[in-house]
Amino acid sequence: MEEQITKFLGAMILYAGGPAAIAFVLFKTLGEKWLDSKFSERLKSVEYRYQFELSELKQRLDTAASGLNRIHQKEFEVLPEAWGLLDEAMNTLKWVISPLQSYVDVGRLQEEEWVEFVEELTHLSNSEKKYLKSIYISRERQKAYNKISDNHRGALAQKAIREFQNYSARNSIFLPENLRDQFDRIRELLWSASVTKSMGREIEDWEMQQKAWKELDEKVEPLFHEIRKSIQDRIAHQSKLNIDGLNIDGIRR
Repeated sequence: MEEQITKFLGAMILYAGGPAAIAFVLFKTLGEKWLDSKFSERLKSVEYRYQFELSELKQRLDTAASGLNRIHQKEFEVLPEAWGLLDEAMNTLKWVISPLQSYVDVGRLQEEEWVEFVEELTHLSNSEKKYLKSIYISRERQKAYNKISDNHRGALAQKAIREFQNYSARNSIFLPENLRDQFDRIRELLWSASVTKSMGREIEDWEMQQKAWKELDEKVEPLFHEIRKSIQDRIAHQSKLNIDGLNIDGIRR
């Protein structure tokens, strides 16, 4: 196209003579500079807009990555703490529900020894101490002491379950869905076993107490180990992602 325009202008010069030749030279020289200038301005405008959009996109990606890293970091903090609370709840409940319970033999204590022993039980309330000291028959003392001890042990188990429940619920937003479901299931099973044991002990139903132990052994224990494996896998997976991310950052630098 440009060659045809040049031939056309050349033909005009042949007919128009000198003035046309001068005009052509001026047009060709100044026109090319004007076109180059406009092209350069347009190119700079496109480059600037591209750099601006690229910078804005990078900033948005960095912000998103930073937020994601904070979430992952929080998850790393939550998982060990949640596991520790679950482990505490599990072991405490196993101790409480176990059919093999041991108690201090208080039946052999003399009256004065019995009173001193009760006073040293700092975990008992004043009303509980008063009640125990009022019992004079050795066999009744043992029975009352065992029952109060069982109640306190049960309270310790329920406290441990409640602490796990509150922590896992409060931080559930940072947990993957499968672990949230597992935590919910084991929490319900822990409470079920604890309540069954308490009711069986209260009404002195040995079969009900055995049922609590069986539930713990057959339902809670397997799920407990599943959760341990899920947490281990999750931590290993996140650690690999973090290492890969560091490698990528090192390559970019």
